[in-house]
Amino acid sequence: MENMESDNYNDNSGKKTGILLAAITTLLYSITDLTVYAASRRSNQFVVYVFNSTVGCVLCIFYIIIKRPTIECNFNQTVLATTVIGSLQTLSQFTILFAAIQIGPGNAMALYHTMPVFAIALHALIIGDAIKKFHVILAIVAFAGALLISRSYLLGEDWQAPESIPFWDIITISSALLSALSQASVVTLRRKWSHFNIDPCFTTFSFLFQFSLISIILWAVNKWFWPDSYTDAVMLITSSLATFLASLSLHKSASLCDPPVVTLVLTFGVVITYAGQIAFFSLPLTWYSLVGAAFIFVSGVGNALFTIYEERIPNLVNGNDSKVGEERTSLVNE
Repeated sequence: MENMESDNYNDNSGKKTGILLAAITTLLYSITDLTVYAASRRSNQFVVYVFNSTVGCVLCIFYIIIKRPTIECNFNQTVLATTVIGSLQTLSQFTILFAAIQIGPGNAMALYHTMPVFAIALHALIIGDAIKKFHVILAIVAFAGALLISRSYLLGEDWQAPESIPFWDIITISSALLSALSQASVVTLRRKWSHFNIDPCFTTFSFLFQFSLISIILWAVNKWFWPDSYTDAVMLITSSLATFLASLSLHKSASLCDPPVVTLVLTFGVVITYAGQIAFFSLPLTWYSLVGAAFIFVSGVGNALFTIYEERIPNLVNGNDSKVGEERTSLVNE
């Protein structure tokens, strides 16, 4: 009995740590998007990619040298897992930065936060756990909030969908959605392979190395542009530091919590990003943005409470009735 209580305490403690790390990741990703957007208004977008990736990669190398992490599982498994996760995260980072540059970080983040929907589906398909009804409800609420915040781009000022969407806008929207799918895959695979005990710095290095390699090639093809000012360079270095730290915290969080939990916490990013745009880029504050932020806040708080106190909530809430049946059976047998 004491061992069971200890296991429940450790599991609950791990969930709390995972939620806290996911919240830190959210803040760091918002800083990345805002600084990238500010710099991209004057600098070539390939300069943004290069600074965001290479500086972070160098930081990661120094971190690995100082920390000296060990490989706890089979070397080939570690290489395969870190390569796959790094590739998916590279794809996610490229596509979300592209979307943020084209339509602004707030609109890009709103589309990016379809991620919980993808994470719920992937969690069921890849990990095999049952879909929890409460997570589905929270994902719908969060996405509705994101749509409200970004409605001026997606629906227009008159709340009517446009008769036709320009081809380049379709590419941009698809890019943000692809980023959401890729990041949901990263979180899901990190959770599935959590028993490998892969240090977050390995998956972070894999991501930043691949991101840097592709960025430098694109940079060279586009005539080696440089930032237009020292201010832009500082912003890009700040974004790379935030990207590096966000990746570390994301991978650790994903190894402690289920994908729907992590991605729902990340939904807070659209609120932080829009608040940053209002504060620094004179984006007007509207009632529908406030309502959307309230939706996302309710979704995030509900997700955190549900995750921490899940064992105390009736099993019918999360769609898992088997435990109830087992308890009834044991009572009958007694």
